Amino acid sequence: MPNEQDWHALLAKQEAQKRETQQRERLLTLPRLRDVSVKAQQVIDHPGWQHFADLLATRMAEVSKARASFAERMVNGSEMGPQLELLKLNVNKCDAELAGLQYAASLIPDAVTLGQKIAGEMNGRDAAVRADT
Repeated sequence: MPNEQDWHALLAKQEAQKRETQQRERLLTLPRLRDVSVKAQQVIDHPGWQHFADLLATRMAEVSKARASFAERMVNGSEMGPQLELLKLNVNKCDAELAGLQYAASLIPDAVTLGQKIAGEMNGRDAAVRADT
């Protein structure tokens, strides 16, 4: 008949298995993450990247200006009923477009940052392993 010690032993064994699985999954994904980070860095290093980033920033400014105009008309304008609803829809459309543009602008730099973080962690772990041996 199992007792409390057996229960704690089972919990410890399950926790160890969970850590092993997580470690194995991490070791499988790290090379892929490094590859994505290297490719993201290559995109940022490309001369056309700044042009792309400038175009995104320009579009974000245009959409922000349009959103401010719609919001101003909602507050101070004479629109009522369906016209007011249309202004609300336009504000929501602008918000959605801004969110998409901000995501697009941050995707590549975030991938580079993640890759640098992972590389730093791996270098620290490698140094710790070398120090132990």
